[in-house]
Amino acid sequence: MAGLHVFWSVLTSPDMRGAAWTTIWLAMAAQAFGVVVGFILGPARLSRWLPLRAVAWLYVWFFRGTAELLQIIAWYAVLPLVGVELGLIQIGVLGLGLNEGARMAEIVRAGIISVSRGQWDAARSLGMTLGQAARFVILPQAARVILPCLLYTSDAADDLTR
Repeated sequence: MAGLHVFWSVLTSPDMRGAAWTTIWLAMAAQAFGVVVGFILGPARLSRWLPLRAVAWLYVWFFRGTAELLQIIAWYAVLPLVGVELGLIQIGVLGLGLNEGARMAEIVRAGIISVSRGQWDAARSLGMTLGQAARFVILPQAARVILPCLLYTSDAADDLTR
């Protein structure tokens, strides 16, 4: 019974609450950063311009193909060598956010692909520019694929986009 008391006292300690709060807001910040990166790289993966598509593909290939911990350690070790000094929290948000950005790019790409080509044609026939068509027609329809993937763990989202 003494072990349970020790476990409970550690679990409810101020340090543990602080660590849990740090984990939560760090994950939320990294997810928000990853969503922004994903909404930039997802359409870039579908671009007709080959260099843009190639850079987006390379980014996704690299960040999804290497371990997250390895990426964070690499950012921690490499950034000071090029003169960029960041704290541990900033490096954590950067590393996790860039990794999540690669996953989000695939999720956004899958969402865009899920909208039929006829919707693009219909928007263009109404005189919409490519940006207007994406904003007002395609992305709202793609949201039915994108949003559920945000609610799953990253591994489950990876399975859904393959």
